[in-house]
Amino acid sequence: MNLWLSLYQALFPIVGVAVVVQFLAGGRGRSLREGKNDVGQRLGYASPENLEKAGTGALWIHAASVGELSGVAAILKELGLEGRALLTTSTVAGREGAEKLSGAAAAVLAPVDLKWSVERFLDAYKPRALIILETELWPMTLACCVSRGIPVAVANGRMTARSFPRYRWLEPLLGPYLRKLAAVGAQSPADAERYAALGVPPERIRVTGNMKYDAAPPSPEAVAGARAALESLGWRPGTAFIWC
Repeated sequence: MNLWLSLYQALFPIVGVAVVVQFLAGGRGRSLREGKNDVGQRLGYASPENLEKAGTGALWIHAASVGELSGVAAILKELGLEGRALLTTSTVAGREGAEKLSGAAAAVLAPVDLKWSVERFLDAYKPRALIILETELWPMTLACCVSRGIPVAVANGRMTARSFPRYRWLEPLLGPYLRKLAAVGAQSPADAERYAALGVPPERIRVTGNMKYDAAPPSPEAVAGARAALESLGWRPGTAFIWC
């Protein structure tokens, strides 16, 4: 473990406590919704039930929360995984949404980014590869995967102009692992340029667009029903602008 990663691990518990206190002070404590089993998942423990569902050697896909799950659905559909993917999220609400996806063998909370939690998780599930949605770049998770030879890719990669300076500041910590990423599918040319500036080899970056737009279109019946509802309100789709 390099110096920067060691320093990060030393500070991580302090930052974690500060985040929890901020949630509680802001009146959002109920959103944490942590039960005993949830805490166990965050510490990297795999229940016999989830191990039986996911098995070992599954493709591991991680999304932050509910908003990123549409991108996960597109990946599952494209790869035809049919219940053979291990999904993790950072929130309980995200996990509940992931459990409803047809391609999920099991959905659990991601281990907190401490070495012993991540190592315990990897020892249990032994994923063959990791796909990260958008910008969930956790240093210890990346480091543990790299040390084990587990390929890591970023899908629907997003790197905003606002967050980019912070990631540049973290380059000594993240850079060695970003340079080892197997692939990055960036949402836009600007996102691709920023990932390259952070050390990802340009030949491993492609602009793939926003996967949230790859969700299945509504059925013709649903479209007809929506049009009828709008027309009953006096709106004429196609002839007038509707502000949503």
